[in-house]
Amino acid sequence: MRDLWEPDEARYAYVAWEMEQTDSMMIPVRNGEAYTHKPPLMFWLIRVGTLLTGGAYNGISARFPTFLGILLSLLAVSRLCLIWFDPKEAPKIAWRAFFILSTAALFWQLGGTGQIDMLLLGLELSALYFLFKNDEKPASWQPAAAFFLMGLAVLAKGPVGLIVPVGIYVAANAVSGQARRLRKTYWLWGIP
Repeated sequence: MRDLWEPDEARYAYVAWEMEQTDSMMIPVRNGEAYTHKPPLMFWLIRVGTLLTGGAYNGISARFPTFLGILLSLLAVSRLCLIWFDPKEAPKIAWRAFFILSTAALFWQLGGTGQIDMLLLGLELSALYFLFKNDEKPASWQPAAAFFLMGLAVLAKGPVGLIVPVGIYVAANAVSGQARRLRKTYWLWGIP
């Protein structure tokens, strides 16, 4: 396994380590001061990743959030295919999408590093899956799951974690002539 990539991977692992050393569970800390450059989810998940490494902050724990984002992305893309395509063809298309995405060069490039972007992608795609799934088979827990995932995405990268999935959902429904699907009460409680 390769060493932590400078500057991001090493810095993120260090911030998570220093949070543990200073008992700062909520606020990321670097050099004894609050690290306000990034929201805290990445650092929390790196700390969770140390459960896999016996408490060590290394390449595995630092890349654990990225791996989680990869899994969420692949699962969400395959599940979206099951919603959007003909039921007879959807399983084949879902598997193809799964394998095509997992072999894409950019996906592997970002997926092999401990960066926040892959985690953000997984959370946003998963949120979109629950919004679109709710359009097909409404259930009150699905919008709650979508907004929970968007909340985690905000904790991963900031407001883009909410703006991007909501924007994609609104644009997709508007372009497809399904603007009536946007008239939902869950917007009133979900976004706040």
